[in-house]
Amino acid sequence: MSYWNSLYTYPMEQNAVFVFDLDGVITNPADSSVDIVAVQHIYTLLAGGAYVAINTGRSYNWVKTNLLDNFRQLGGDAPFDHLYIVCEKGGESLIWNGNDFYPQPSRFALPTEAMELCKQVFDANAAQLGTMFWDATKRTLVTIEKFPEASLEQFHQQQALLAEQLNKAFVGQNIRVDCTTIAVDVELPAAGKHAGAELIYDWLAHQPGIQKTKQTACTCFGDSRSDYEMARYFASRGITTVFVFVGKKDVVFDEHDDVTLVKTRALYSAGTREYFSQRN
Repeated sequence: MSYWNSLYTYPMEQNAVFVFDLDGVITNPADSSVDIVAVQHIYTLLAGGAYVAINTGRSYNWVKTNLLDNFRQLGGDAPFDHLYIVCEKGGESLIWNGNDFYPQPSRFALPTEAMELCKQVFDANAAQLGTMFWDATKRTLVTIEKFPEASLEQFHQQQALLAEQLNKAFVGQNIRVDCTTIAVDVELPAAGKHAGAELIYDWLAHQPGIQKTKQTACTCFGDSRSDYEMARYFASRGITTVFVFVGKKDVVFDEHDDVTLVKTRALYSAGTREYFSQRN
C-alpha cells in the first residue's frame, strides 16, 4: 500500500531509527554529485538524538569524503556515537570509538582470491571498457564504476560486456555479478542491503533507548528495489518500518504488509529533500 508524504505521520527523532542508502538518496545518479542539503537533513537527525545508520555499497573512503567530512563542517563529531556505517553491501561495518570510526570486515566480505580474479578480467578487457574504472578503495567488495562524465547509454553497453566476462570467470562458483545503474559489483550472494540491515539490527540491540519492538519506528531511504529489502528485514523482526522511495516511479515492489511505502514526487536527492521539507 502506497502513501504520499502528506498522508504519513513522521516519527520524532528520539528513539527513532533512520537508515539511508546513499547513491540516489544524497546524490544525483547522472553525475554522482552530492546534494549538500540532503546531507544537512541527515546531520540534523543525528543532532536531534536519532539513531542513524548508513547502508551503502560505497567504500568507507567515499562515505568519509562525501558524508562525514560534511557533517564535521556542520558541527563536529558530537553526534557520531548515534551513527553506524555499513559499507560495501554489508562487507564492512564501522562504529564510532570516541575518536574515529573503527572498521571491521563482516561475514559478508568477498574473499581476496575472488577480488584478484575480477581485477584480471577487468584488465584483460580494459580496452573495451572506457566508460568505467576500477574502484581501488573497496576492501570487501569489487566495484567497477561509471566515470561521472560518461553517458549512461554507452556505459550500459560496456557493462553488459563486462558482466558476461565476469560470469564466465565465476561459472560454478558461489559469486554474484550485480549490475547497478552506475556500476558492476561482484559479491557474495549473501551480501546486499538485507545483509547491511542484519548488521544494523545487531548494532541497535546494544543502543540505549532503542527497543526492537513495534514501538520503535524505523524509516529507510532508498532508490531501488534492492533497497526495499532492508525495510523488509526490519519489518520481519517486528519493527514498525517505513520505506521512503525516491527512485523512478516505474519500479514495482513485492510489497510487505508490515512496511509502509512512501513515494516522493521528486526523484533521488530532490526526493529526500522533499521528504524532509514535508516533515519539518
